Amino acid sequence: MSAQLPAGVDRPLSIAEIADRSVTLAVRRWRTLLVLVLAEAVPVGILRMVRPERPEALMLVSLVPDIALVVLLYGAAAVVTAAPEPPSVTAALRTAASRYGALLAVFIVAWLYFSLIGLGVAFAAVLTAAPVAAMFGRTAAIAVGAVVALLGFVLFLPRAGLVAMIVMPIVALEERSPSKALATAFRRVRNTGQWRARLLGLAMCALLVAPLVVIALTADNVDPKLPAFTLVEELLSDAISLGFGAVVATVISLEMRVRYEGADLELGAARNNVHRGE
Repeated sequence: MSAQLPAGVDRPLSIAEIADRSVTLAVRRWRTLLVLVLAEAVPVGILRMVRPERPEALMLVSLVPDIALVVLLYGAAAVVTAAPEPPSVTAALRTAASRYGALLAVFIVAWLYFSLIGLGVAFAAVLTAAPVAAMFGRTAAIAVGAVVALLGFVLFLPRAGLVAMIVMPIVALEERSPSKALATAFRRVRNTGQWRARLLGLAMCALLVAPLVVIALTADNVDPKLPAFTLVEELLSDAISLGFGAVVATVISLEMRVRYEGADLELGAARNNVHRGE
């Protein structure tokens, strides 16, 4: 059965095993993933090196084509991750392109959902801190707001982040419509349990977000007269967020599918064997 399951995920995995499987797949398929990362990092990095007088204008102009490209490459990276044998870059891109409309739709909806949850947490923190500031002063208000924001982050954002992460691999690999993919992502995160979902979300945050923060902080301390570092920064950031991020999201989605829909997978595999005369 394991040879027929995507990425070799043939049983439920612990959080540590998910991280280990993700690293293993990224290392084994780094060449194909690197091509996809370069397809995003090189044009964007060169564009950032131009350094116009109004860089925010450049960011706004490049935002739409950047998102359009990322969606395609992320879907292709999910295909590369899940295949029992890594496909060529062309084949992965062709598969992702065939589902591009659904990928783009769920990308927009999922990240709007995640952003709204984040804004809700921030609003709750401000709303709680405001009366505290009136009664006890600014320092107390900051402390209370920070506590509320931290609680909101732990309770709500990890689960919302999991939904946003796994919905694109679901579309890319399972050929579901946007609405069904979103419903599937919510169901899988709900089935995994509140605390496991939070722990998994926090672990993935540490695995993916923490390195990006380190890269950003390092870039801020680099001499701005070294524009070539902009390209290096973009490459490293995309390698984590696009390359490794797609691998992690795909493994998590497949693990949740096996954990809660394993009987359906076994039945499907048995039917395939019958059709092939095995």
